Amino acid sequence: MKTLVYKKFLGEEMNTFLKRSLYYIDYRVHSSLQTIKGDALVDVGNDFLMGQLPFGPLMEFIFIKIQKKVNKKLSLIRVYTNLQYPGMEGSYHSDDGDITCLYMVAGEGDFEIKNEKRFKFVEDNLILFQASKEHRGYAPKKKHRISLVFKTKII
Repeated sequence: MKTLVYKKFLGEEMNTFLKRSLYYIDYRVHSSLQTIKGDALVDVGNDFLMGQLPFGPLMEFIFIKIQKKVNKKLSLIRVYTNLQYPGMEGSYHSDDGDITCLYMVAGEGDFEIKNEKRFKFVEDNLILFQASKEHRGYAPKKKHRISLVFKTKII
């Protein structure tokens, strides 16, 4: 799949709403790099903070809009939000599923798909890419950065 970028995906009002509401959810320290210790998969490092989101009406609305843009039937594996502060550099990793949908909510800090392209973080942009491609998020230089991620499978 070719990487796709949709500018001004949700619009200023919806992005402002997400910017205000996603900052205050319950976040947990997480890492792009993981290792197996005994029978458990454990994080190595603290690249970012991750917040799990319920798949309620708002996330369903955004997911329907994503499917319409990509013009494919997708099933959702999970949706979550990432929060990064200065110094929380992401590590290259790939995702499960077929297509990762990354929505840029607030802040700064580039996003890179290895051996493909480095994208400037632009609020209200959506990037769709093949989940198996190695990618990473760069830490912001000041304040924080929030992204919303939909992990999907093609059906």
